[in-house]
Amino acid sequence: MELSEIRKQIDGIDPQVRDLLLRRLACSGEVAEAKIASGDTTVYRREREKEILARLGEGLPEDTRDFVLSIFRKIMEGSRTLQYGLLLDAFPDLEQSLTDLPVPEGTRGVRVRFRTPDGAPGIARVLDALSCLGLSMESLSLTGEEDGVLADLVLAGSLRDRPMRRFLFQLSKETEDLQVTALSPE
Repeated sequence: MELSEIRKQIDGIDPQVRDLLLRRLACSGEVAEAKIASGDTTVYRREREKEILARLGEGLPEDTRDFVLSIFRKIMEGSRTLQYGLLLDAFPDLEQSLTDLPVPEGTRGVRVRFRTPDGAPGIARVLDALSCLGLSMESLSLTGEEDGVLADLVLAGSLRDRPMRRFLFQLSKETEDLQVTALSPE
């Protein structure tokens, strides 16, 4: 098959994948609505995601299994970020502790320190959330420890920004020992 024919097939498949992703995100929104109705603010369920990935990985060829599961992880991470935003919209008090932080005039960024007990997968979730929310990272320092990874992250932006507050809310739910500091201009 010619390269142009293969690309034409891909161009035909992509809209189908897009439509399925939109359907899945709509279902994620419905999950958030059910949680809002019940008052449940838990989004990330590590064991459930492990079970889903194990089920989806069954029967896949070894040479493509990790690639396919990586894509599903990204889909689940995007779905979680969507749900966290919907929960914040429904329960503004959830972000009260985040917005009560002092925000000096002329803030040039935000320093975030946290621990993720599951190492690299936890860091990948954080970076995906940054990407989903369109936040800019200025620096990232990681220290491997016996009980996970300690991260020191500097972000461009302000604590007043809605995407920043959504990100911090997600971090407060998915990481440990979260510390947030607004950085004043030098």
